[in-house]
Amino acid sequence: MDQFVSFEKLINNFPRMLRILERSELLNFSHVFTRKNKLGEVRNILIEKNVFNEKYLNGDNDFKGLYVIYEFCKPLYVGISRKCIQRLRDHVNAETHFSSSFAFKLAKNEELKVNPEFINKETGKKYLRKEFETTGKVAKMCRRINDNMQVRIYPFNYISDEKEDEVQNAQMYLFEVYCSLKLNTPYNSFRTH
Repeated sequence: MDQFVSFEKLINNFPRMLRILERSELLNFSHVFTRKNKLGEVRNILIEKNVFNEKYLNGDNDFKGLYVIYEFCKPLYVGISRKCIQRLRDHVNAETHFSSSFAFKLAKNEELKVNPEFINKETGKKYLRKEFETTGKVAKMCRRINDNMQVRIYPFNYISDEKEDEVQNAQMYLFEVYCSLKLNTPYNSFRTH
């Protein structure tokens, strides 16, 4: 970052931001982020529900923000995205670890319960990510997300100034870690690849 912003200034509002997030409406994936709802329709639903307004929209008619995925009122996963609507749609529509890392983590967790060594029974070797995706288990978890899970969203304002946007991005990344730790989400991992 070219301009200096203190760490304390970046994190100072996190408790207030988390309270706002926790008071926001729980949205059912099946009502908002399904395949049948196109990007513009999802955007309009979210605006109607006061999740955000037009000032948050970027050039892609999407917005950046943080989201928390819940199942049975329990927070499971915190994510961030520069294109929140598309990312949330990916969680229920995509079938690869690149586009739906959360569904992949759910599927892998379920597989580890019955197959602790994560062995492909056909080859006798450990599953490779790409190979595991072809089992249909990730797609099954996408359906589980769609049918059973909800999401809360904290949008970040659209900022056209590149330097201010960079500062906001740093705050968003830190807020993801903060929320994950505060909410004790079991599917977040901050290991590097």
